[in-house]
Amino acid sequence: MAISYEFKVIEDNILFVKTSGFDRDLDDAKDYGIAIINKAVENNTSKILCDEMELEYRLSIVETFQLAKYMSKNAPAYAKLAIVTNKVNKFAGDFFANAGNNRGLTINFFSSIDRAKEWLKS
Repeated sequence: MAISYEFKVIEDNILFVKTSGFDRDLDDAKDYGIAIINKAVENNTSKILCDEMELEYRLSIVETFQLAKYMSKNAPAYAKLAIVTNKVNKFAGDFFANAGNNRGLTINFFSSIDRAKEWLKS
């Protein structure tokens, strides 16, 4: 199963994304990212919370870097993105956040949805 996701707007106008499956390749991950951007713009929100606890990261480090570079060029500068992931994905998540933040994204990875919400509200 490729990346599967559902959207809903929750308290404080946060776009909540529940994600599962795995990224088949870089294009699959790019499509997922663009879908999130489009939904955030459609809902006029700058705060995005992705629950990726059930998403398996399969991209290589090079592909992860390319994805961060691509997303930084396409995401609105005002967007703030919190991603909740599991221990298995922590290294890739931290690498993506570092690469993205260095290119203008405002992104952070968490192991708790509550902590992620607090960060988005700050």
